[in-house]
Amino acid sequence: WSPAAGTRWYVTDIVIQVSAAATITLEDDLAGGDSPVWKGEIAANSGWDHTFATPLFSGEDAADLIITTSAGNVYVTVTGYEI
Repeated sequence: WSPAAGTRWYVTDIVIQVSAAATITLEDDLAGGDSPVWKGEIAANSGWDHTFATPLFSGEDAADLIITTSAGNVYVTVTGYEI
């Protein structure tokens, strides 16, 4: 997720599915270096979904939300907004 200049991303809901056992990391791509905001171990052919009562959000304006996997494919649906 790459927010518009002068805005930040806010994640309210997320669904993650993986094809292989993997460590999934969500990172805030800050100017001073990536900052993990969530990390989890997910079994092969499974997933995780969550609704955040308090949204995950970017630490600075225009920072990307990056999703990485240690193995296989990762499929992600993110719902949220930019302010």
